[in-house]
Amino acid sequence: MRTIRRVTALALACLILLGMTACKALPTKAEQFSILVQGNLDEIYRGRANAGYLKLTGNTAEDVTANYENSLEQEATFFCGYYGITNPSDQTRSEIVELYRKIYTNASYIVGKSKRVDGNTYAVSVEIQPLNIMQTAIDSHHEALAGFYEKYRDVSKEDLSGWELTAFERDWANAVIEMVRAQLGHITYRDNVTVDVRVLRTEDGFWQMSSEDLQTVDELILYYPAN
Repeated sequence: MRTIRRVTALALACLILLGMTACKALPTKAEQFSILVQGNLDEIYRGRANAGYLKLTGNTAEDVTANYENSLEQEATFFCGYYGITNPSDQTRSEIVELYRKIYTNASYIVGKSKRVDGNTYAVSVEIQPLNIMQTAIDSHHEALAGFYEKYRDVSKEDLSGWELTAFERDWANAVIEMVRAQLGHITYRDNVTVDVRVLRTEDGFWQMSSEDLQTVDELILYYPAN
């Protein structure tokens, strides 16, 4: 399951990099690389960006919103795979998207100073306090999913008719979503981790966050226990 998380994060990173992180102008101050990384992370996890970031990248507030919504949709897709939710309805996907919107308001990261590595690379320090909500949700699964398991205690999925299977899958999705949602009022974090995020100059003269490092950050921001 961790491999799926990495593939999903990389796909998300590539989408976002193509859409928003490139900066054509060669920054004259190292601080601008910190602005770029701060803006990238704020866009992905907060759905906002400050004026300095917009000026640096040439993006608009509408671009920021579109990329943010896309990132939430990508997370919803991963959530379904992680918890075995098949054929989610539009309503279910919408509920998952809104769940992530609330989760990420608690994302904790501090973007530090940037330093020059070489002519084509700068490194920006990012301190992350990983969200532990998925772990606490799983820790509560016996109680949280008791109603679902009781309802389907003597049921075999293979014996269900089409509409019965649809109801089964809907009930499972609702139970899992509620299991995680119930932890929103009890947010905890794992130990702080500090990583260096590279900003790389492309062949076209743009500067953008390393997709590999963005993937690393994404995996740290919200911790998923292996299952």
